[in-house]
Amino acid sequence: QPHLEAYEVRGQIEVIFNCYDAFRRSKVPIIGVVQGRAAGFGCALAALCDVTIASDKAWFQLPEMAHNIMPTIAMSALVDRVPRKALMYLVYSTEELDAHRALSIGLVSHVVPGNQLDGAVRQFVDGLKKRPPPALTAVKEYAKFAYNMDTPAANDFAWNLHATINSSSAVRK
Repeated sequence: QPHLEAYEVRGQIEVIFNCYDAFRRSKVPIIGVVQGRAAGFGCALAALCDVTIASDKAWFQLPEMAHNIMPTIAMSALVDRVPRKALMYLVYSTEELDAHRALSIGLVSHVVPGNQLDGAVRQFVDGLKKRPPPALTAVKEYAKFAYNMDTPAANDFAWNLHATINSSSAVRK
């Protein structure tokens, strides 16, 4: 198989980063559902979701190092989602993590028995639909920016969002 030139590879990689950026820029919550194996790009997408609900039969893996591929692209999706030591273990070991272990490191939000996955997702989404849209988008905006702020700035941002959003007619219904 011929080796691709760097500029050809760059174009392929750009598609992945554009996907990651779309998840991060979305103004609405993105809910991920994992019922089986999420490896590489699938694991990255599960991490990028605002909430990820997994079946207890789900598995998560970054297998790239086992194939002599540097996994920094996938790592970039997880770097602000899971603790450093957990990410480094996932990368270096290439081990598959079960859903409960993925939950313990923050890769997923909630784990349910496989036969209850559809119902749990439906219930969660139905709950979101009952929330005022400005509140949903404000919470997402806060989560997007607050983790990169010092505590006083994050507090000020929370206060401003709270005052702005909670005074809107859509929330006061």
